[in-house]
Amino acid sequence: MRNIHCLLLSIILLLQGIQVLGQCDAGDDAEVTICANDEPLDLFERLNGAPITGGYWIDPFDAAFTNPFDPLTDAPGIYKYIVDTDLTGTPCVVNDTAEVDLTIASVPVATFNMDNNESCGSLTTQFTNTTIGPGYTTCVWDFGDGGSSTACNPIHTFDQVGCYDIIFTTSNGIGCEARDTVFSAACVKEEPVAAFELKENPILTTSAIAEFINESMNAVTFEWIIPDVGNFNDINPIVSLPAKEETYFVCLEVMAANGCEDTYCSNVLVRDDVIMYVPNAFTPSNGDNVNNIFLPRLTFVPERYELLIFDRWGNEIFRSNDPSIGWNGSTVEGGYFAPDSYYSYKIKAVKNAEVIERIGQVMILR
Repeated sequence: MRNIHCLLLSIILLLQGIQVLGQCDAGDDAEVTICANDEPLDLFERLNGAPITGGYWIDPFDAAFTNPFDPLTDAPGIYKYIVDTDLTGTPCVVNDTAEVDLTIASVPVATFNMDNNESCGSLTTQFTNTTIGPGYTTCVWDFGDGGSSTACNPIHTFDQVGCYDIIFTTSNGIGCEARDTVFSAACVKEEPVAAFELKENPILTTSAIAEFINESMNAVTFEWIIPDVGNFNDINPIVSLPAKEETYFVCLEVMAANGCEDTYCSNVLVRDDVIMYVPNAFTPSNGDNVNNIFLPRLTFVPERYELLIFDRWGNEIFRSNDPSIGWNGSTVEGGYFAPDSYYSYKIKAVKNAEVIERIGQVMILR
């Protein structure tokens, strides 16, 4: 009825040549949901319709309110926008009111933990989302090394030395986001490198001295482990070993200043000196029992051995595969003694896959 009366009044005033003023427009009502951690919101911009400026706001407690709305300090509820001609001087005759019904949505508290946050050389760790609050629907991880993930409980490997900031962002069904940033959350420490050589390898039993050359890097402590011999902490130890053939599996354990460790192991060989002494003459059957056998002398025990004697025509007249059995000047058949002359020999001995071979002549003097 009020609108009909206004219409009739407008017609009458129009006929009388008087200007007609209509109802003030505060816009249309709106419902707004804002996240608890959002930036302040301009309520005027959220009104529907075409509100005019110049009005004022009333909060849910009927107290004057100054736009914008801050979810951190202002209460949820119905906020009224009023266009009042008495207060604003707007060119209209009927006041108008529009309402904004504000809801503040709770925001999850983004948190996470890691099963390991520090390692040497590389770091593989399980991230566990421990977010608190209403149901989150998305997870976004920035691992700080160029890697990322949208899984809520990802596993990630850091393979470069350094410390990395982790940024974890989660959101709920209405788009409210929460973020947790942990600086230097994952650290990969530089590893030392253990390495060594020997001045000589194999080492001869005649000396049996192992001189180690330490080639380790980024290390501050050293421990040498030689089985059945002992442990040593020198940088470049010189160690006396038993004068017998043996293979030692020597390990060097090193540690860097940051606590990272490395180990390097290698075989150290102790071997007999491989020397063969071959006489150039002998005197069999002269009755003095001195130098009456042609027998090469070895400083080692061969794994295989062969001694061959040939006459001047290249015929084999003697053979032995025992380094303790030499040639007494007889023939293969043993039927007669070879006459005084030069005879050719060929000797082959094998030790630790090394072949020692001698070819020459020996003279019989009776």
